[in-house]
Amino acid sequence: SENLPKGKFKTGLFQPLRYDLSENIEISTHPVLMFFIPNLAVQKRHPSWAGLGLASRHSLVVPTPLLKLVTKKGVGGFISPEFNIPFMISFKNEIKLKRELNDSWDITGKTGLTIAYSSEELDERTTIDLPVVFQRLGVFYNGYGANFGLDFTGTLLPKLSILTDFDMLLLPGFREA
Repeated sequence: SENLPKGKFKTGLFQPLRYDLSENIEISTHPVLMFFIPNLAVQKRHPSWAGLGLASRHSLVVPTPLLKLVTKKGVGGFISPEFNIPFMISFKNEIKLKRELNDSWDITGKTGLTIAYSSEELDERTTIDLPVVFQRLGVFYNGYGANFGLDFTGTLLPKLSILTDFDMLLLPGFREA
């Protein structure tokens, strides 16, 4: 992602709200999700490496409030109320390498490791088997995961940008229920 002027905000339809604290430090959060899944990320830009932009991103996510909200019978219930949802937190650390293709377009590769903690062991039957949710919560069943990704961003019009990304999540040792 491009640098924002210090003190400026930026967001997108499915992207987090970003704020540059300084020339090299950016904080971000998904503001609507913050009430259900507390989340915060800090990205630090480092000096270029081999002609590539280099950044590290460190994020924290607490899915417990949302999971407790959807642990019920009936409409909106994704997890049976017979299960206890313990306190859970995850820390994700990524390295990003960015190459500018021209003034308007760039490509970014990223790789990361997520470490997750659950105050109690989760029953495998508590998974939410929806395409986006299932993989992102998988780290809480085995304690860790790795991710790899490729993002392609560019400007279509002066106030309209596009982001296309490919992400792969690896959850070693995680068995589907």
